[in-house]
Amino acid sequence: MADRLSRLDANRILNAGDAKTWPERHEYRLTGMGRDRYAVTVAIMCWGDRWLDDQFQGVGAARRAPVMSGGCPGSAR
Repeated sequence: MADRLSRLDANRILNAGDAKTWPERHEYRLTGMGRDRYAVTVAIMCWGDRWLDDQFQGVGAARRAPVMSGGCPGSAR
């Protein structure tokens, strides 16, 4: 996970800052580029839910977080 976060920071998708907590932690926030990419990522996820869900039923379901109120357009979820 640390490697992924470092790559996202290096590619200007996230900004890593120091959170004011103990023990020392980083706080990650989306950059403008990251916010723009979010819509694309959600669109691809919705496409997969619509067209590939039967093939990959249960794969990643435990990790999926609600990202849009009301779900994806045209979905039965």
